[in-house]
Amino acid sequence: MAFPSESLQIGSIVVQPPLVMAPLHEITDQPFRRMIREVGGVGLTVSEMISSEALVRHARKAQRMMASEGERPYAMQLAGSDPGHLAECARMC
Repeated sequence: MAFPSESLQIGSIVVQPPLVMAPLHEITDQPFRRMIREVGGVGLTVSEMISSEALVRHARKAQRMMASEGERPYAMQLAGSDPGHLAECARMC
């Protein structure tokens, strides 16, 4: 598969190949993301949407969804309405 020679840069992070995997609820779990990376399909993977409320309560499912085991670069989607909880979760990420 041929990819554009240009790279995607987000701040100081270079994404190569310059492709981002769109997150899909209950599909883009860690094994799926790892498989996609191994076949060379994307340069940046994204977690499923993770509830900030669940993370601040230390819910196991939310913590499992956050796991990345060395995926770099890796982005996480956080959902919530409490700015304080979102800020705390961003620090956790």
